Amino acid sequence: MISLKKSLGFLFIFLTIFSAFLTFKPFTVQAATALYPNLKTLPPRDLRFDRTDVSVEGTGNMHNVLRFSNTVYNIGEGRMEMRATIDPSTQTGIAYQRVYNSDGTFTDYQVGTVYYHPQHMHYHFEDWGQYQLWTKADYDKWVGSGRTQGQAKKVGVKTTSCVMDEEFIKKLPLTPWPAAFPSSGCSPDSQNRLIEGLSIGWGDTYDYYRFEQWIDLDQETLADGNMF
Repeated sequence: MISLKKSLGFLFIFLTIFSAFLTFKPFTVQAATALYPNLKTLPPRDLRFDRTDVSVEGTGNMHNVLRFSNTVYNIGEGRMEMRATIDPSTQTGIAYQRVYNSDGTFTDYQVGTVYYHPQHMHYHFEDWGQYQLWTKADYDKWVGSGRTQGQAKKVGVKTTSCVMDEEFIKKLPLTPWPAAFPSSGCSPDSQNRLIEGLSIGWGDTYDYYRFEQWIDLDQETLADGNMF
């Protein structure tokens, strides 16, 4: 016959061991982390002078321009993806950046506007970037003053882009092949929706020969010098 005292002692030992199991073998859930893109730009290339019609309507407004090719590329942990629904009456739409998380969920952020670009015949994202032409002396002064003194000699008018995987730049973890964001994403589908973006390791390139891919010098010329 087992006494009551011994039975209580057995129960106490059992509960202590069970508690120790819970302490040293916890059940944990990993929090999802946002996979952000990280956009960089390559040095400009294919620099050349030209004289061209800078008018949107093609009226023959001839200016001297400095043409160049430019590439923005993504070396982040996640793809840069923008979505929009186009209003056919205005040919514009509100742009939302979709940021994916490590668990497959995502969050959409309103980031600007897309609009129809008649010269390129597809939709561009506004305020994608800005081209500036500096002398080295002015640029060094600007940086040295904490970016408060001095200004660019010229500023390009092109600040928009149809963002796509146009040029393979670098193999990184999660770099897709082939491209995940083709040029077809710059035009809306049958429901007036479009998706533009940059995959990890891919670049969006605008070549020197495209309209407004230049610094407008008007009737000026540039002195000889070195690019830095």
